[in-house]
Amino acid sequence: MIIHIVKAGETMSSISRDYGVSLDWLLTNNMVPNPDNLLVGQSIVIMYPITIHIVRPGDTLTTIARSYGITSNEIFRNNITLYGNPDIYPGLALVIAYEGTSPYSFYVGGYAYPYIDKKLLNQSLPFMSHLMPFTYGFKSDGSLVMLNDEELLAAAFEYGSSPYMHLSTLNEEGNFDSELATSMLNNLEAQNVLLQNVLDVMIAKNYAGLDIDFEFIGGENAQEYIVFINKATKLMNSQGYPVITALAPKTSDSQPGILYEGHEYAGIGGVSNFVLLMTYEWGYTFPHTSYCQ
Repeated sequence: MIIHIVKAGETMSSISRDYGVSLDWLLTNNMVPNPDNLLVGQSIVIMYPITIHIVRPGDTLTTIARSYGITSNEIFRNNITLYGNPDIYPGLALVIAYEGTSPYSFYVGGYAYPYIDKKLLNQSLPFMSHLMPFTYGFKSDGSLVMLNDEELLAAAFEYGSSPYMHLSTLNEEGNFDSELATSMLNNLEAQNVLLQNVLDVMIAKNYAGLDIDFEFIGGENAQEYIVFINKATKLMNSQGYPVITALAPKTSDSQPGILYEGHEYAGIGGVSNFVLLMTYEWGYTFPHTSYCQ
């Protein structure tokens, strides 16, 4: 795979000629909305197919994958315009392998709202080891603000993505609530109720782990947050569930601001199984965000 950085005057057609790659494959792999109006500095992926299967009558995605010793998800990843849809037809050209590509050996996860476009979700899931439905909230007494996550979970299981339950300080109005966070982090009884409720949902819905995302908690709650995460990790780990903690993207340990001061990297990292650095806070398009670990 080659990453080409667009220079002034280039088009997808000229790039395809320069690299000797089919324009159709180049357009397919990059899905550029306007191939003749590229931006200088834009990244274009150059990939060379080495094995192509032409669909025959009677072929299914499953039988094709089995015949090449690969998975259906690998076919989806190599043919993103399928959008995760297994429906194929005779004459369709499917890329089975690209030159120089290697098996996926990293973890990729993403948040998704229940109302995410299903076509986008199905296209993305073959690339994702984890899916985090967004989000479960809570009240000051430890009761959960539930999420209609059934369709997201069904899709995750269908494509083999492990779902992580996402717990945040979002209140019923959909805002990150500093007062709610302060109340919970200073109420041990409510914490016990909350964590037991979380565990019950994870067991009932076959979640694979927990993603804790308390934002805008302030420096005054930094140590209490570490204590809470430690308690959550011990409980979840005892039941076989790992815990991820989402971290505000700080550029220094002393960075001011209510979003940053409550997240002490060393302390949180020491009591979490994994951490997630929310660099998308520097700029993202609502309502879909993702991360790569």
